[in-house]
Amino acid sequence: MAGHMGPRKFAREQLPRLKYWNPSIPMVVNRGPNTKNSAVLTIYVAKKEAGKEETGKKKKKNESIYPVHPIPAEASQRLKPTSWTKESPVPAPTSNEEIVRIGMWGKKSSLILEEFLGKTAAQVVTPTPGEQQEMETFAELERQAKKDSELGLEKMKKKREQESIMKRLAARVAESNRASSL
Repeated sequence: MAGHMGPRKFAREQLPRLKYWNPSIPMVVNRGPNTKNSAVLTIYVAKKEAGKEETGKKKKKNESIYPVHPIPAEASQRLKPTSWTKESPVPAPTSNEEIVRIGMWGKKSSLILEEFLGKTAAQVVTPTPGEQQEMETFAELERQAKKDSELGLEKMKKKREQESIMKRLAARVAESNRASSL
């Protein structure tokens, strides 16, 4: 895999999912023609609360070590829209933020996501049983739609073949009628 394909696939497949499940977190993508040296994912997280790990409180499974705070308005205003010409530079962190950087060049999308989850202690959202059943229903509908599409194409192909045969027969009959009239 080329060095740029992992970051590209991450931006195309994983980033929309992250944006969907985290709508209050601003996410900016700077793209450019030469990203070989700058294919870096920069993540701003709230600083770890001092003494949280040492209090003896057991951390729940998948509990983030970072406190969950809404994004302050000033942080949202610091970020400019996504840009191709790198007009949206990465802003400096505020006093209550720290930066986590992930070098993406030459890595597969799945490894980038794995590193993202590990470094940010993010939680993977799994579908509920109802959502799982709904996904299975949609998968079955897609399989049925594919079968129906193939049947429709087959019928259309047969119809076109029959029309072609009829046109050739009509042409032969017209030609034989012309030959017999001479």
